[in-house]
Amino acid sequence: MNFATSAANQEPPDAPLPTNEPAKAKLLAAVQKPQPVANPELTIMVAQLLQLHGQLQADVVRLEERLAAVEDQLEEAEDIRAYDAAVALGGPLLPKEELLRQIAATDLSEARYVATALGQAQYRPPTPDSNAHYATIPGIEGVWAREATLERTQDELASVLHDWINFRRQRGLPIPSVAGIALES
Repeated sequence: MNFATSAANQEPPDAPLPTNEPAKAKLLAAVQKPQPVANPELTIMVAQLLQLHGQLQADVVRLEERLAAVEDQLEEAEDIRAYDAAVALGGPLLPKEELLRQIAATDLSEARYVATALGQAQYRPPTPDSNAHYATIPGIEGVWAREATLERTQDELASVLHDWINFRRQRGLPIPSVAGIALES
C-alpha cells in the first residue's frame, strides 16, 4: 500500500471526535488496544490523555457530590431562617418541625401588617434628660416604646404592636389598616 492510498483511508487530523456513546467507546477501545506504534511520543500523549480523562471523570463525580451537599445545606438554612424569623417575631420556642408546620399554616397577612406598620414607625433620639429612644407608629394610638438603645426600642415596639393586635382581636375592636393592609378583628 502506498502513502496516497493510506492517507485516503484515514480521517483528516481536524475531524471532530464522535459525539455518540458507541462511537466514543469504540474510539477508546481502539486507543487502549496495544498496536504497533510508529511514534512513541504519540503513545505517551495518548496515555496522558487517558489519565487526564480519568482524573476529570473523578473530579466531575466529586463536584456533583459537593453540589448535592451544598443544596442540602441551602435547604436546611432556609428552614433555619424560617425558624429564626418566627422566634424573632416573638413565637414560642417549639421544636423546629412543629414551628415550621405552624408557619406553613399561618395567615401571613398579620406578618405583612406588622412589618408594614413597623416600617412606618417614627423614632426620636434620646434627649439629654430622658436618655432613651422613643418610637411610635402613626395612625395606631397607644402603641409606643421607649428603651435605652434603638435596637431594644424596635424590639419593644414590635412586641407592643403584637400585644395591641391580640388585645383588639380579643375584644372585637376594629384594627385600622396600615398602607392598605387590613386585619380582621
